[in-house]
Amino acid sequence: FTGNGFHQRERFGGRIPFRWTSERSAIHVFDPGTEVEMNVRLIYSPLRMDGAPETDMRVFMNGEPLNGEIVGESVKPPFMIWKARLERGLNLGLNLLEIKSNTWSPGDLTDSRDHRNLGVMLHRVEIGPDSVIR
Repeated sequence: FTGNGFHQRERFGGRIPFRWTSERSAIHVFDPGTEVEMNVRLIYSPLRMDGAPETDMRVFMNGEPLNGEIVGESVKPPFMIWKARLERGLNLGLNLLEIKSNTWSPGDLTDSRDHRNLGVMLHRVEIGPDSVIR
């Protein structure tokens, strides 16, 4: 995977690694020719500072919106598991997974000097068949 639109890695509670997304974050996914039904699973947190707008996350594969849903809590709260079936599968070669969300800035809500535009806390992205992704 290669990507862009992500902030530097941080740790939640000093243990769980994550990266904040920005308004549009993208991951380039290469498919060497897999011919199985594929799914996308994001382990993310909608957690935001009090006063920030509620999280509005949308996910796209190759420009097509994915109709995913939250399928449960991760074993690492406050992270949730979001899952979508790739109805059209992946294209042979390079594919583009986009995560779009509204953003907020800690500096707008407090006296913090942190003026980054933050989307969602993303812990992990998994793409593969159900036998690999639960």
